[in-house]
Amino acid sequence: MAISVTRIVGDRGMETSVGDSVVACDLPPTMGGSGRGPTPTDLFIASLGSCVATFVWFYCRRVHLEARGMHVDVHYDQRTAPGRVVGLRVTIVLPNADVTLHRHALLGAAQHCPIGEAIETIGAIEFELEGA
Repeated sequence: MAISVTRIVGDRGMETSVGDSVVACDLPPTMGGSGRGPTPTDLFIASLGSCVATFVWFYCRRVHLEARGMHVDVHYDQRTAPGRVVGLRVTIVLPNADVTLHRHALLGAAQHCPIGEAIETIGAIEFELEGA
């Protein structure tokens, strides 16, 4: 099972270690942070976009479809009371490819991204707490 570890780092916000990589994370000043990195919600949305982009890119490579210039935009609304992300909408842009014949397969590749599948299927999350 994979693990990521997030630590508070002085006044710099948080750092999350994933394997050999470290990702900075912070809250905006309006929420008491310094704004020195993306928020946890930003990282969540970015993980969906990068996952979709990866699966679409793999498909494009396999069928020799031009992926140069591709970008994936993830649009969402954020509600308060209770705070949550709602209305996720993913737009895949392949500006240098004729996607007509590949539309169904490209959307299928995007929909098989494990992050998107987890969002659609995860039930409960188990939380544990350890202290001194």
